[in-house]
Amino acid sequence: MVKQKIPKERPGEKHPHFGRPPLPAGRARSERIVSFVTPAEMHALKEQADADGISVSAMVHKILSATLME
Repeated sequence: MVKQKIPKERPGEKHPHFGRPPLPAGRARSERIVSFVTPAEMHALKEQADADGISVSAMVHKILSATLME
């Protein structure tokens, strides 16, 4: 059995810190976009994401970012 190290509380804090630290203001992805695609479009997105070794969500973000930079 592997023992998990739990951070100790720091003075003045209500709970220990877990996870990564927050990003600077304006850098965190906090806005959500919902869109529907055809089964063929979803298949193409999944294939490209798999080929790039990333998630479908990351693939959509990559395409959107590249398009907005043009």
